[in-house]
Amino acid sequence: MRAILRWRTRILIFLSTLALFIMLQGYMVPRPENITNRGNLATTYEDDFSTGTSADIDTHFQDEIIETVQQEPEPLHESYLLGSTSFISRLPKIQRQITSETADQKFERETRREAIKDGFKHAWGGYKQYAMGHDELMPVTNKPVDPFGGWGATVADSLSTMLVMELFEEFEDATHAMFLPNFSITNDKDISTFETIIRYLGGFLSAYELSGDERMLQKAEEVGKVVIDAFDTQSGLPYHRWDMGRNTFKNAWVSFAEVASVQMEFTTLTRHTGNPIYAEKAQKIIDFVSNAGVAEGLHIRGLYPYTMDVVTGKFTSSELRLAVVVSFRHCKMLNLASLSQQHRHLVRWETVLLSISSSNIYLPMDRMNNMLNCVHKESIAAMKKHMLRQTSKANLLFLHPFDTRVKLIASTMDHLSCFVPGMLAIGSKIFDEPEDLLVAKGLLETCVHMYRTSKTGLSPEKWTFHEGKAWNPKTYEPDNYWSTEKNKVANQKELDEAVSGLGNSIGKQVSALFDHWSGSFNAKEQTDSRLKGIFVSDGSYLLRPETVESLFVLYRITGDRKYQDYGWDIWLAIEEYCKTPSAYSAVRNVNFDATVANLSDYSSIHMDKMESFFFAETLKYLYLLFSPDNVISLDKFVFNTEAHPLLRRKSHLDTQVLNLDFGHA
Repeated sequence: MRAILRWRTRILIFLSTLALFIMLQGYMVPRPENITNRGNLATTYEDDFSTGTSADIDTHFQDEIIETVQQEPEPLHESYLLGSTSFISRLPKIQRQITSETADQKFERETRREAIKDGFKHAWGGYKQYAMGHDELMPVTNKPVDPFGGWGATVADSLSTMLVMELFEEFEDATHAMFLPNFSITNDKDISTFETIIRYLGGFLSAYELSGDERMLQKAEEVGKVVIDAFDTQSGLPYHRWDMGRNTFKNAWVSFAEVASVQMEFTTLTRHTGNPIYAEKAQKIIDFVSNAGVAEGLHIRGLYPYTMDVVTGKFTSSELRLAVVVSFRHCKMLNLASLSQQHRHLVRWETVLLSISSSNIYLPMDRMNNMLNCVHKESIAAMKKHMLRQTSKANLLFLHPFDTRVKLIASTMDHLSCFVPGMLAIGSKIFDEPEDLLVAKGLLETCVHMYRTSKTGLSPEKWTFHEGKAWNPKTYEPDNYWSTEKNKVANQKELDEAVSGLGNSIGKQVSALFDHWSGSFNAKEQTDSRLKGIFVSDGSYLLRPETVESLFVLYRITGDRKYQDYGWDIWLAIEEYCKTPSAYSAVRNVNFDATVANLSDYSSIHMDKMESFFFAETLKYLYLLFSPDNVISLDKFVFNTEAHPLLRRKSHLDTQVLNLDFGHA
């Protein structure tokens, strides 16, 4: 049964995407009038506010506001995905120079990209049929579920992906659906401040900047007004969960990650509405945390534990699952960072906003100085010192939790940590730190290793490792492991070529093509190749995006097509083991015996769960992995935590360019 389903899936994907590709060569579908003819679109506005004037804004932000230049809208076509045509960053380029590709390479890339788009359309179709307007679809029982306020989180999270994929009809359907929810009303007792901001507010702001649709900005402002009250605390830190009806909080703690997750969305909302309150709230948080010290529970300078008390502003734990270190006293600069679940940001707002959102370090306001260079180098150096380990033989790299009080590590790593390779890679380009790119590549190989060594080709949620030593750049030899992997892939490709020459059977040809693309080996080889000392502690696969985020970033930076092959492997595994008749589901155990399990009995292998981030992040990053390099360029856009792209802009806080020092101190 498994073999039949796999053959059928592969053949259908190949034939359907081949047909679509041929059709696309003949004509290009123009953008709908209701999107292309809107004024003030992504390529025609820059550093503008849609409403309000500079007189309405607090003087702290006056220099950041400029009047919109009145001009005729440019013909857009597909260029809204290319960012602002007039924006040229003053910072070092992140992406490599665009290189040419052969006709075969283009065909392969476009075919893969269309397959990802088909996957999105399949999942959206099921959601639309069974759960439209609800937060999520349960993809096995086809029932709706509302964990995020009941306002349609999947719709909000899908908007920017639809625009990136140029699914304009679906975008219009989604836009009409978002008219219905009233964000001041919810059936939930309380809402998550963090999730509401990254999913709804971030989704609407991104959709507005990509489409120019004023309705998106209206909904963004509506969400902003709902969550702003959660920040009315003595410390300025937001409540973790907020009871809108009674204007009270459920508990007085907040994840430090959530503290650092609002700066991008709030400053962007201030930019477009002219209302300074959002950026003021973001600034107050930064001012408060920048003064934190030993009295607030910092056991190691710059290492911020997981949770904080909203009332007192003190840290209530000492555990650090992942962090970036910073010295306020020496660099006099604020760096906020954390990792827990999908919470990660490195933010500074006054003369510069640096953001590590998901896997990405960016400057939405294009400004930087040597103090920031100092902050970054101290941060990454501390992470490598306290949290980075390498295996003794194969030299895979691991990041583990660290207790700042007792100075102990936990020999675990989870899929959520797999955004770090992308973060390090971008930082290596901005700050000219080639060693960080080496670490990024090593960590990403570890994340991919967990996919390639499971029976399904899917990664477990969490794993442990019982042998290893502290990271040492003098003894770390990445080729020790990578060369082994390359040999396996090379051997498999030789086998593919041999199989394809045995006959003209379409089955053999399609099989060889797909196996060639994936560069993978069979399930038994995968399981047997896992390094000794690595054990799966949570075997579930939740459709998470972190690894494909980093694959996207590393490919855009290095141009190494192996990252595309890794991503295609992951997609084939998702298609085979996560797909249901209506959508895609999380899997209970990535190492279930597929030769025994009945893949048509979805309840036995699936968790009946498909979070909205699958639409916003996983599918978007996979699609961009196979898109042209200038589509949503890392030098033109910045992603928020939920992978909603926002435009990068020049900073007008100070027009004088500071002395940029990217060298080593």
